[in-house]
Amino acid sequence: MKSKYFVLGAIMAGSIPLSGCSSEKAVLSEFIKSDVIEDYYGYYQIEVKVVDGKVDKVNILKTPDGESQPYSDFALPELIKNSIGVTNSSEIQSVSGASYTSDGYRLALQSALDKL
Repeated sequence: MKSKYFVLGAIMAGSIPLSGCSSEKAVLSEFIKSDVIEDYYGYYQIEVKVVDGKVDKVNILKTPDGESQPYSDFALPELIKNSIGVTNSSEIQSVSGASYTSDGYRLALQSALDKL
């Protein structure tokens, strides 16, 4: 039976259901926190949980605010969804219209994965 995980981010008003792997087949790791990544609009930081070498869950810890907030609001849920099951941030496609957000998120994701 598949479990559902809910990703809650500081910038999101709700939650996004994502399919996870079967809890009977995998032992979950601890969350790995990324470095704080700076881009043109501000700072990104995430934490990831990895199971069997693949991203299982992502939590947003820090994102830029101000003028980039609307881009983060629509791009981050898609980026998080696309992160589940990947082993490297290069597997994540940019979200159209949110290049800086996509780049900042990917750098934060790779920062966390590099700590494995």
